[in-house]
Amino acid sequence: MGLPQFLDTADRHANWFPFAEFARHVAAGDLPAYSFIEPNHRPPLHSLDHAPIIGASDVSNNQHPENNVVGNAAYDTFVAAESDFDRGDRLIATVYEALRRNPEVFERSLLLVTYDEHGGFYDHVPPPVDVPNPGAAPNLAARLLHTLWHRRSAAFDFTMLGPRVPTVVISPHVPAHTVHAQVHDHASVPATLRALFAPQAAPLTARDGWAAPFHSVLTLTEPRSDLPDLSDYVAPVAAAPPPGATAPASNGSVPPYYESFVALADQVHARLKDVGEPEAAGLQAMTPAERAAEISRVFAEAAVRHRSAAQAGELSEGDR
Repeated sequence: MGLPQFLDTADRHANWFPFAEFARHVAAGDLPAYSFIEPNHRPPLHSLDHAPIIGASDVSNNQHPENNVVGNAAYDTFVAAESDFDRGDRLIATVYEALRRNPEVFERSLLLVTYDEHGGFYDHVPPPVDVPNPGAAPNLAARLLHTLWHRRSAAFDFTMLGPRVPTVVISPHVPAHTVHAQVHDHASVPATLRALFAPQAAPLTARDGWAAPFHSVLTLTEPRSDLPDLSDYVAPVAAAPPPGATAPASNGSVPPYYESFVALADQVHARLKDVGEPEAAGLQAMTPAERAAEISRVFAEAAVRHRSAAQAGELSEGDR
């Protein structure tokens, strides 16, 4: 799968911010109409007892169960001070508290916490069937390729949902203790965005045209004043590295769980070079872990430059 086109133009690239900026945007009332917060997945698949490869910034907070394991050599004696689950909970609390501290922003916001997978747990509720296939009917060439490449597999028509995943809708307009029983789908995210921001637009697919939006859970006409206080669980947010900062020192070779992170960073670097980002041109030879960290920094530095140019009115129509 190729990289999305989120960095092919200056205005798209400028929309990426380090998480340290989120609370400032909320406090100043500058939060974009649609904000997407991605947890730290660095490194993909690591054990709790691993030694940091590129400093403290490689500690993830994405709540993936397979990130919360311990190596065989340390299993019998290891005592965990915290896990990705702990850090993931603190991430959610940090986002929530930033919103709660500015009631004016929170009262017109919907915070959605959801997951892309069910975690492998047994679900006693059978997945719904007879839902719309989100894809168009395959043409003759696509059917022929499927026959050649998957001739032994049974056809799947994508009219069935999968196991349930947890989703939390957070707003001062949601009554306390609400459990919403209506069936939703991952396509409920674009369905909600369309309902709120582009109600006249056609659905992207038949699936998000069918999916129920999330904002129907917000049934209170007046915002609640009894919101829970989670400030004790807020994580300290590390400041973004300043432009020109060097990558953290590496302690050597890259373990297997870093390989996909390095590969993705190299793809990003290649795309940055292809679209002519000057920051990507001067990458020096270094260890793979250092290179991945440096590419992350280069991406963030280019975003800062694009925002500065936009504020100064220097973006051309081609850049936009």
